[in-house]
Amino acid sequence: MAVRRVVIDVADRGAEGRNDAAMTGRADGTVEWLNGRPHEVTWREHGRWTEGPLAGTRFSSAYAWHRRPDGALSISHTRFGVDRPVALVDLIEAAPGMWRSARPHLCGEDEYAAELVIAGPVVAVTWTVTGPSTDYVLIAHYSPACALRDDPAIRDDLRSDAGGYR
Repeated sequence: MAVRRVVIDVADRGAEGRNDAAMTGRADGTVEWLNGRPHEVTWREHGRWTEGPLAGTRFSSAYAWHRRPDGALSISHTRFGVDRPVALVDLIEAAPGMWRSARPHLCGEDEYAAELVIAGPVVAVTWTVTGPSTDYVLIAHYSPACALRDDPAIRDDLRSDAGGYR
């Protein structure tokens, strides 16, 4: 599966010493699936920035998505290992095929809010990051159909709510 990341410096305040100007650009990479436990998927993604000031620079991250019994989707990063997840956000259904952060994740003084949208074969995750030293949006498109659609336990949980996902 492929992943494409697009980062937009929302406030265009990079010249004022903010961190986000260095991230503005586009990156392409791949996803490696690590497991398919019931109601959970974990993966690593890696690639290179292809446009913008970071062109040629590698990126990597690792995530676990867990569907909870209450219907929320918990997202954690697993950069320290799948046995040491760091909780990021809980997504709740906002509309058919769309989930949003119940509340933002705090990292220092910065807030990270997420939105997940399933549209046809693409799963899009948009992170909006704001704070005193940053103001950007990171959009990650995962395609073709990702493991959320291939894992029967999660697929069945999402199917009834996912609009165009069927």
